[in-house]
Amino acid sequence: KKDLRRYELETTIKELELWDQIQEMSAYKLKSLLKSEDLSENHKLSILEYMDEETKVKLSLKKL
Repeated sequence: KKDLRRYELETTIKELELWDQIQEMSAYKLKSLLKSEDLSENHKLSILEYMDEETKVKLSLKKL
């Protein structure tokens, strides 16, 4: 919560008039909003500027 990017992201969301849809900084709500068709591509890009990209890898071992 003390991250400067979080504050900037909240400010951007408020400027884009999307704060009422999120109500709070919830990762789940933000992810749903980004996946929806409700946002323009410019709005999505404005929000994604503040996101870190992570790659998840799943590895499973099986006996042969």
